[in-house]
Amino acid sequence: MRALVLVLCSLMGCESDPGATAPTEPAAATNAVEAPALTEETKALTRNEFLAPSPEETRRAVAKAGLTTALGSLVPERAFSFDGLTKDQAALRAGVCLSDTILTIQESENTALLAQLRAFREGLEVMGSGAGLLNTLKDLEVGVENGALSRDGLLEELDGIVSMFVPEQGFAAGDRTGPLLQAGAWTAGVNLTAQAILKEDRVELASELLRLQAVADYFLEYVEGEGQEKAGELVLTVLRTTLIELKAIAEKDTLERADVQEVVRLTGHLLGLI
Repeated sequence: MRALVLVLCSLMGCESDPGATAPTEPAAATNAVEAPALTEETKALTRNEFLAPSPEETRRAVAKAGLTTALGSLVPERAFSFDGLTKDQAALRAGVCLSDTILTIQESENTALLAQLRAFREGLEVMGSGAGLLNTLKDLEVGVENGALSRDGLLEELDGIVSMFVPEQGFAAGDRTGPLLQAGAWTAGVNLTAQAILKEDRVELASELLRLQAVADYFLEYVEGEGQEKAGELVLTVLRTTLIELKAIAEKDTLERADVQEVVRLTGHLLGLI
């Protein structure tokens, strides 16, 4: 995990960001026992401690709330191609690919898992990610292929890619598409969460799991800021509309079945475009 942290930090120039907030107690972060996903070391790489929930954090939240449906069991079969995509489109699609990979990682056969990993790497290549990160992903593929890397170890590395992203710096020099990778992964997780709520008829959990206004604001800040000049792209326009409507649903006093169904519809439509 530390190797991937160092690779990402060097690619994204973390140390050169004058506005970054330094960790208050770096020694404590170094000595802390790493959790399976978001570690203190990871948080130290971000401008703010708030991040959109990663796929693994979403999975844990769903299980903690009492839903028994495995989100991975709801992931549809998807073929990911990045031919002819812009960086923004590739970032959103790579996020969905990463979410699917993480949520099905324990059950996937090696062949299917390797195909997902290669597709994700292809997406990062289109985004213009640096050679260091791409080579690290190749090493992960080799580890899966020869059995040297456990599924838990791979999960930690992949979930860290979402969690360690620095919004102002992206995955390569001059790249600002990182929030879109996060948005793709998050949208896929929201869609599956809403599906699980409906499947188990646990609409009362919607208030706990689907009040997403803070996350919607996080992505809207990018879409209406850095992404403003690209707003002509259909996928970004639909992303903005979806985020606004999800935020409106989340701000209701009570969430009903119809609201959960609307979350499935909105996110499903966006995923169809991605």
